[in-house]
Amino acid sequence: SYIRLISNIQMEKSEDLMAKGQEYGQKVCDAINECPTNYHVTLRAKKMLLEAGFTHLKETDVWPKLEPGKYFITRNDSSLVSFMIGKKFDPLKAAMKISAVHTDSPSIKLAPKSKLSKHGYTQASVQLYGGGLWYTWFDRDLALAGKVIVKNEDGKLETKFMHHKDPIAKIPHLAIHLTRVYEKFEYSLENHLRPILGSCKMYQMAKAKCEGEACGAKKNNFTEHHSCQLIKMVAQDVGCKPEQIVDFDLNFIDANPACLTGLFKEFLSAPRMDNQVSCHCGLMSWLDLADNKEWLEKDGDISFFFMFDNEEIGSTSLQGANSNFMTELLKRIYARASKDSKECPDELYRAALRRSFMLSADLAHAVHPNWAEKHKENFTPGFQEGIIIKVNVNMKYCTDAVSNSIFKSFTDLPNVPVIVRNDSLCGSTVGPILSSNTGIKGLDLGIAQLGMHSIRETSGTVDVYYYTKMFKDFYLNYSADKFENILNHQLHSWPIQLQP
Repeated sequence: SYIRLISNIQMEKSEDLMAKGQEYGQKVCDAINECPTNYHVTLRAKKMLLEAGFTHLKETDVWPKLEPGKYFITRNDSSLVSFMIGKKFDPLKAAMKISAVHTDSPSIKLAPKSKLSKHGYTQASVQLYGGGLWYTWFDRDLALAGKVIVKNEDGKLETKFMHHKDPIAKIPHLAIHLTRVYEKFEYSLENHLRPILGSCKMYQMAKAKCEGEACGAKKNNFTEHHSCQLIKMVAQDVGCKPEQIVDFDLNFIDANPACLTGLFKEFLSAPRMDNQVSCHCGLMSWLDLADNKEWLEKDGDISFFFMFDNEEIGSTSLQGANSNFMTELLKRIYARASKDSKECPDELYRAALRRSFMLSADLAHAVHPNWAEKHKENFTPGFQEGIIIKVNVNMKYCTDAVSNSIFKSFTDLPNVPVIVRNDSLCGSTVGPILSSNTGIKGLDLGIAQLGMHSIRETSGTVDVYYYTKMFKDFYLNYSADKFENILNHQLHSWPIQLQP
């Protein structure tokens, strides 16, 4: 009877975990379907934060004293930081609790001069963003999404966002009879990844000439460099005239929506999972935390949720992790929150940095059953096993023994350490960049994923649930007081003037 009782309890826990996994997996699927680009990730977060009562601050404004409350800031429409100041905030004791993710994914972008006609086909010249598995983009139905700059009737520039969900393009494979190489697929990044948009014959039948005369593109030096029908479609989607389009940043995207797959609906299959899964899981947890009035009343720290752009191309940009976005804003926010203190603002901030902690959240490699030899022995994480702790002695990740111990102290979620083979390349994240730029102790983590940088990637639904819960555990349970000894830093402000 006792054994049956234990078995029933385990069964109920397993069933609950499966249900939670499907619930959170579907939520992330829905979020990815809403967010075809980095701009849409930020736009969605902005809307949800405003609905949750967060105040939108602008970097161009002079801020008053920042009282305890909920705030956010955006940059370039593609990066965002949200922060909450606890009501017990004390600038002499407070820490900064930071989670950092990135909004961008490898993508095929429309070139500034994209108009291309060849052998009766209308195609598009493109640029490759990041390090994608580009061969996975062949024979996919492709839609178009991104950011469009238009000049309104008053002559002012305005930003609009578009998501054309219907497939409009395709990159077909070469037929089997026209190649002698079957096992090894070879292709040119420059010549063979040009999507086909249509046929010139169809344009002629529709009386829409390829030169662009049909949509008035000659009135604008920018639009004349693109297919007239493409410009017409973009204008219709954003609600302007074709000649009002000044510029755009548009991505071809997988037109097929994210979904749950597997016999038990235990896998999340989607485009752009690296790193939108981290964005959406982190945001779900963040908004849930924002509703926790008891926590806000008792918390004495400043909590941050950073979403950076351009991680896939090295993070060195205006809105990337290797910009002043974090370093400048952390200092500015801490100073405005500490406005009434008599202590030197610089000293308060520098001492707070040493008390602080950061999570760098990005997806990790699951063991591939068909290529298990590519993984280091004893380090073969699978799905539904929990949080992946990324470790690299060459500091491609910011994890070390201290930060790993701190992580295990604020959450009891299942976790698995992962390292790469000594004869294998190792990726990196925003973690080492942010940690070295700020001096904040950090940890790199994620959840397991198959097919990283493919047009469609795969993760486990239960891991998505664990991931969401992990962010919340961090904000609720991290305290500088608990880890003062292990951090081994001088945690108190120096006197304003050092004595001999």
